[in-house]
Amino acid sequence: MVESWVLFASASLLLFGIMNFVLKFVSDKAPVPLLTFVIYLSTIILPLGYFVFSGTKFQITNNVLALTVLIGIIGSAAFISMTYALRAGTASQVIPVINLNTLVTVALAVLIINEKLTPKIGLGVVFAVVSLYLLTS
Repeated sequence: MVESWVLFASASLLLFGIMNFVLKFVSDKAPVPLLTFVIYLSTIILPLGYFVFSGTKFQITNNVLALTVLIGIIGSAAFISMTYALRAGTASQVIPVINLNTLVTVALAVLIINEKLTPKIGLGVVFAVVSLYLLTS
């Protein structure tokens, strides 16, 4: 049986892939600030419906709320940067480089929350660094 995280990660992979393709398609057809505003405005629809219909109560600590807002700010800045990168470069170069954000996530998880870096994951990190060189040279 496939673990649930694999199914959710696979769905995310597929959906992000489609989103990035469509973003590449429209990235030079409107000003980036307008694209970003419309995209982020539209992203409230599904989460709002999910929140309302799930019956979840709005109970969140100040620390979690602050970190959640920080996620939104960082995500918006990353999205704006990605849109400009897609305007200037090819999707086949830009998207793989951006998806190496995994290196940042792994490093922060190891350094800050003490996740274990197994030899297998370490080798994957090495391959990711090599792929970054191949994609940008």
